[in-house]
Amino acid sequence: MRESFHVQYTQSFFGVSGRYTLTLNVNDTQMGTVKINSLNLSNTLTTTAQPWQGRYFNDMPITVVASPKAGYRFVSWAGASASIF
Repeated sequence: MRESFHVQYTQSFFGVSGRYTLTLNVNDTQMGTVKINSLNLSNTLTTTAQPWQGRYFNDMPITVVASPKAGYRFVSWAGASASIF
C-alpha cells in the first residue's frame, strides 16, 4: 500500500503518465560496472543474479552508464527499445 501511495503522489506531483520496468543484463560482470542514475549495480548485478530490473516513471529521464574496468572497453548497448543513445 505504501508503494502505491508513493507512486500515485509522484505521478500527480510531476505529471507523469505511468511506469515501466527497466531490465538490464551484462555479458560479464568482471569486465566493468553499470550505474543507473545514482544506483551503482556493481554489488547487485552478478553473473548469477541476472537480469536486474527496476521500475521507473515515464517521462522522467534516467542516465545509464557502463564503466569498463582496466583492460576492457564498452562497445555498445544491445536490445534496447524506446531508447535515446
